[in-house]
Amino acid sequence: MHTKNKRIFVSNSYEEAMHEVKKTLGPSPIILSSSSYKEGALFGVFGGTTKYEIIAQVPEKKAKKVKKSSSKLHSKAQNTLTPEETKDALRRLFGKELSTLKRSQPKPEKVEFSKNESDELLDLLYSKKDGLKSHSKYEMSKDSQSKKAVDKAKVIKVEKPIANKENLDILELKNQMSEMRKAILDLKSDLKTNPQVLAVAQPQTKADPKVEDKKVEPEVIPEKKVDKALEAFHIKLEEIREELLENDFSREIVKTYIDILKDSEDLKDLELDDLKENLRIKFKNTLKIGESIFEKVKNKDIDGPRVMAFVGPTGVGKTTTVAKIACGLSQQGHKVAMITLDTFKVGATEQLKFYGKGMKAAVDVAFRPDQLQPLIDKHKDKDVILIDTVGRGPKSDLQITAIKDFLPDSLNAEVHLLLSANFKFRDMIETFRSFNRLGVDGFLFTKLDETSSFGSMLSVLQKCTKTISYVTTGQTVPGSYKVINKEYLSQLMFASGI
Repeated sequence: MHTKNKRIFVSNSYEEAMHEVKKTLGPSPIILSSSSYKEGALFGVFGGTTKYEIIAQVPEKKAKKVKKSSSKLHSKAQNTLTPEETKDALRRLFGKELSTLKRSQPKPEKVEFSKNESDELLDLLYSKKDGLKSHSKYEMSKDSQSKKAVDKAKVIKVEKPIANKENLDILELKNQMSEMRKAILDLKSDLKTNPQVLAVAQPQTKADPKVEDKKVEPEVIPEKKVDKALEAFHIKLEEIREELLENDFSREIVKTYIDILKDSEDLKDLELDDLKENLRIKFKNTLKIGESIFEKVKNKDIDGPRVMAFVGPTGVGKTTTVAKIACGLSQQGHKVAMITLDTFKVGATEQLKFYGKGMKAAVDVAFRPDQLQPLIDKHKDKDVILIDTVGRGPKSDLQITAIKDFLPDSLNAEVHLLLSANFKFRDMIETFRSFNRLGVDGFLFTKLDETSSFGSMLSVLQKCTKTISYVTTGQTVPGSYKVINKEYLSQLMFASGI
């Protein structure tokens, strides 16, 4: 398999593989790694065919540098002021009494203005011809207008002509825009803390002698009554959110849970434990539990044995899990056969044969894909055939695809992806996406006894919507596995161990 930037080349010799690399990527490829391995070898060492693998990367195209013309460089040099010239220009332009607007309030919360109000504010704060307009509902006092006129006179009154007037105009414009922004923020803050500011800033009309002495009392806005029950409800939801995150649930899943509870107004009077129980039941109803092999084997509705294949990354306990389920079936009187494809891990075949001998179950090894179907036919008198596959990492695209050659659709096997319960959520999702090309039918989580939080596992079940029938809780054979149900899984939601 190939990725967007990397390609994998496999051949019978290093020279042939290198020839394919240069033929595909050009004469100067980037070689990331090269290795050889035995295909179809016993334990990965004896016999088999030697294969050579080269991983190469497509060369990146160098961006062409665009040369700037000397005229543009000359123009840029003419229109750029040195730091000293900039300071000198600012001192002569604004003088020593450069006014600044200080924020009188803490950083204001966001206040939304309507389009007309925003236009009014901008018209009030800045105008190229007339300065501050006097007919705005945010009209400023005469003292403020006089001060602004004096400051403007200082700007206009420049004794000496300054070079690069265009740059100075830009600096002045930037300074004015900065002052505008600060003033708008101050107004927003005032409106947030004192809504009566708008009443003060209404347009002035001609004084009526009859009402001239009357004072306008500001409108008193009554305070909103605080719903203490609702406030307590949100505090409980926050506690639930924090507990779920501590249990390693996905943030996306947690947000969905909390939103569901928020939308249920009839829950706001419940206690914290009752809220958690309500959420647990909602989660329970979303789970998909698959029928176990122990139930399926009781139904004689198909001819021949039922075939189960166990796939997953290295170290999740595939071989041990195969032995546990085979032992459980044998104890119920069912005829079982085990086939292993794992000829890479030292001792894997001997381990499975050891378990098979104890339960009087047949164990065979398939070194090549074409050997698997004859072994299935050999055990057609069995009730169940369990297939143990070689472990592969989620990034080993080529090796995962090779497993597909052993498990064609015609085999009609149930494919169970094994994941360790102590994996991180993101690693579980990446592993599922890699192995799903094999046609994963359901999950089987292992090592529940080695973790104290089950949020990652339960989040994967919500995210990927695959069925689950079994979990393992230790290394003991026989035993240490469970055929689970919805109640068992949902109880793990807030649990700190099994």
